[in-house]
Amino acid sequence: MKGIFTAMLLVFCFLIVDAQSKLDRAIDNLEKNYSQEKVYILFDKDQYVAGDQIFFQSFVFEGYSRSAISKTMFVELYDQSKNLIDKKTILINDGKASGTFNLNKTLNEDVYFVRAYTNWMANFDIEWNFIKPIPIYNPTSKKKIVLSENSKWTIEAFPEGGIFVDQVSTKVAVRLLTQGKSMKNWNGYVIDSEFPDHKIQTFKSLDENVALFSITPKFGKTYKVVVEDGEGNSQITTLQTVTNQGLNLKINSEISGIRYTIAAINLEKNVQNYTVVGTLNNQLAYKAKIKSANPKISSLIPTKEIGQNGVMQISLFDDKENLVAQRLCFLNQNSTNPIVLENSKFNNDPRALNSFEIKQNPGNENYTVVVKDLTDTNPASKENILSSLYLTEDFKNPIKNPAQYFSKDANPEALDALLISENWKRFDWTKLMAGQKPTIKYNLADNEFISYKARLALNSRPLPNTLVNLVFKNDDGEPLLEQFTTDSNGDLFINNLNFEDSYFVNYFLNTNDKQQVNLTLKLKLLIENNISKFNFPKTKYELKEIDENYILPMAIEKALANAQNNEKINQEETQIEEVKIIKRKSDAKKKLNDEITSGMFSSMNATVLDLVNENEDAQSYSNIMQWLQGRAGGLTFQSDNSGNLVPYIRGGRAGIYLNETKVDIEAVSSLSVSDVAMVKIFKDYGLVPNAVAIFTRTGSTIKEQKSKNISNKIEIKAYDKVDNFKIIDYSQAKYKSLINDTREVLYWNPKASSNVTFFNNESANNREITIISFDKNDQINYYNESVK
Repeated sequence: MKGIFTAMLLVFCFLIVDAQSKLDRAIDNLEKNYSQEKVYILFDKDQYVAGDQIFFQSFVFEGYSRSAISKTMFVELYDQSKNLIDKKTILINDGKASGTFNLNKTLNEDVYFVRAYTNWMANFDIEWNFIKPIPIYNPTSKKKIVLSENSKWTIEAFPEGGIFVDQVSTKVAVRLLTQGKSMKNWNGYVIDSEFPDHKIQTFKSLDENVALFSITPKFGKTYKVVVEDGEGNSQITTLQTVTNQGLNLKINSEISGIRYTIAAINLEKNVQNYTVVGTLNNQLAYKAKIKSANPKISSLIPTKEIGQNGVMQISLFDDKENLVAQRLCFLNQNSTNPIVLENSKFNNDPRALNSFEIKQNPGNENYTVVVKDLTDTNPASKENILSSLYLTEDFKNPIKNPAQYFSKDANPEALDALLISENWKRFDWTKLMAGQKPTIKYNLADNEFISYKARLALNSRPLPNTLVNLVFKNDDGEPLLEQFTTDSNGDLFINNLNFEDSYFVNYFLNTNDKQQVNLTLKLKLLIENNISKFNFPKTKYELKEIDENYILPMAIEKALANAQNNEKINQEETQIEEVKIIKRKSDAKKKLNDEITSGMFSSMNATVLDLVNENEDAQSYSNIMQWLQGRAGGLTFQSDNSGNLVPYIRGGRAGIYLNETKVDIEAVSSLSVSDVAMVKIFKDYGLVPNAVAIFTRTGSTIKEQKSKNISNKIEIKAYDKVDNFKIIDYSQAKYKSLINDTREVLYWNPKASSNVTFFNNESANNREITIISFDKNDQINYYNESVK
């Protein structure tokens, strides 16, 4: 992907050369071969109870813009032992995809993990998959989730640019890493190892992740950083060795751009012929070769022309194109159009109606909107789409509360210090210089959508170079025949399935050989991504045996009550749906009766057995009389001398009719059940008293049955359907009977219009509104505010 502005400076002391160098070829390799996607998933809640539904909206980015690469996303739910609990395959449209998990009521209480990746991401290291821990509670479990009491932490110290040079003032970021509880207030100091009791410099934390101080080191000295947590715990780390020659790289953000300053210490040609490269999104954004022989130079990267928020990596190469220094910084253009709410009407009364309108911005077609009740939950999420896009999906070190760096009162110094402590890991300059490229296992040009490899076998032996017929059904239910020829391994490929849900496909060879009953076609999804070598991240939770004093968190107690309400609503809706199904079957039976009967046989005042729309088990019986046993009150059977089952009604021998013509028992004894469309039992009725009338299939009924009767059948699954989120609407009578409305999520809609309405629960008075959309420049518009 190209399109990022690249600043090529040719002013004052800088000179751009045209000849393509090894570095140029590395940049070309980067831009052509290292397009990568990353995923952010917005969940409707942060925690769930067994039996809940998990609703989620996924966003797929290539760099910092919505991706057009992948059409398929795999979202998986795992337990702690890496057992796959559920998997969804969802279609990506405009870089977005929605999905649902239905949690089983029997799930043990524990922390589970949602993993997501696209078909393009399957070509790269699994560590770049989206991984999210999800606490799931179950009141029947013996062990309970509790916040971890682990207070262990470690520290590391990072000089700016990665170089510590004699007599040059240098910023040092101190990074605190912990898998347990957060520590917002910690402090430290710097000592000379020869004089450990003398504090050269002191500092305080900027947040729970990082602190920053400046020091002018001296050659030959060894410096150590000591950090204390205020609870009597301390950690010591040694700063890197001070050199007496080299470069110092400083970065400062200014209104008009990013200013870099390079100082040379004891270098023969100072900074002459060094090259500064700025990359953004694995794309070249800036490049300048320094012609000046001065010991210190400074210049500005004009970020306005780049016009993109995000992390820029500034890399410094010497005259032999060796990487000597690196520094990450954040470009914040504030170029997005803010989301503004208009005509807002919020009411704190129980079950009251609320509404607001989203002011339209150019390019916004629809919005992802979620409204939560924060009364008994944590206020804002610790991570959001901005922190995921710019930080956590590019850096694998754990970052506590990453959303803070993109809030209204964010501390830009803290974000800058965090980036000093990180390295860009999505590519490696050494590998780029050597011309290495990622191995692309899954070529999306041929398999843009869901694709399968299928192995055809007879008696478990593969059938190479064999013609096989596959019968698909289109939306109208008409059978569609496609022919495939297997390869030398007995495999065939079913590519680019672009539909929701699954359907059955019949397969058969071009032969009448009865051995086809042992014909098999085994499907294997082309994209497989093994998780066995990957370890899930540590979480802030642990599982413990609890005693009788354990108190269920209020938010979970309300979630359980809400789950009961949902179950009641679902049962009522299921009953209504069952009534509809029965009505549809009744209508279909009447239509069949009208189509194939006439005259004195057309009356519905008889026991009607429909073998077209109902009674699918009939196909397993050898003849129709055998199947009829016990199907109608008063109908019994006796065997005659030939072993035929003869029908009797109320003790008298019943008449037998085949397609409205009276026949003897021999005429129907050998009749295949698959040829029967309907049977009618008449008892003391008018012109057809005590009779069994059999009607065979003709026309459309035969065509439909033939497609069903092909013996070899497989289910092919493509994309999962998304369940509809049930938004409670108290203007409808069916919701007014709810006893106690304890919903946490008051509104969820991944494709909302600009007008939003929702009803409160019983006690909502602190509601969090989150809105995500994209403007005409494909920049994120993000809104997250609380309404009281």
